[in-house]
Amino acid sequence: MNSLYELTTKYIPITANPYRQSKAYTEISPCAELAPYIRCFWGTTEPIIRNDEHCDLVIPDTCMDVIFTIDYKSNRLESGFCTIDETGHYTNAVTDTALYSTFAIRF
Repeated sequence: MNSLYELTTKYIPITANPYRQSKAYTEISPCAELAPYIRCFWGTTEPIIRNDEHCDLVIPDTCMDVIFTIDYKSNRLESGFCTIDETGHYTNAVTDTALYSTFAIRF
């Protein structure tokens, strides 16, 4: 293997619903320069109302995630770090809020 970039083109980890795109969960690929270090960016496409309709399970694969959640009700920003195969994360995991956004980086 000549470079880390070559590995990123051969091995692509996926989540529980790899092809599902919704306003509660969408993935964006990084540019070529970041691809050896970042698997994808993911999150909500717009602020959404918390309910069961907007719930996706994001199961850790062989990556790690830094997850940021913006709670518009309390005007707070929370963050978390999900290590390799640590635990699942539900996209509507925020509590006691009516409106939130999520942004995450998967390494």
